[in-house]
Amino acid sequence: MTKKFTIAKLTGSDNYVSWAANLHIVLKHHQHWSWIEGVNAHPPPRFIKSSSSPLPPTSVEPTITTSGNGDDENPAYTVWEEGANDALYHIMMTCESNIKDQIHEISIPSIVWKKLKNLYEPSNASTQFD
Repeated sequence: MTKKFTIAKLTGSDNYVSWAANLHIVLKHHQHWSWIEGVNAHPPPRFIKSSSSPLPPTSVEPTITTSGNGDDENPAYTVWEEGANDALYHIMMTCESNIKDQIHEISIPSIVWKKLKNLYEPSNASTQFD
């Protein structure tokens, strides 16, 4: 039987340390910590150079998104974006509205995490959750 648990929403400096510790565990459990720290902390290029070799003829041509200058959308970016959205979801859903207002325009989880740390981590807190 799985037990439900909740994380107290980030309200500011008064609960940042416990919020960060709890959310760190959740993000690691869901395998999304690498979007905060690690190989997925920064997005790969959204577009890559088009392949110069033509595709073999098929009855159904694949749909490829291009940038308008002949580059193809990078499949690695699509995977990164899905993981980033999941990580951002966990962060946003555990923040009070006034905190969300400060980060809602940022789409890179590692930058959101660092901004919240800079804003709310008490000066005497551990640096364990950089």
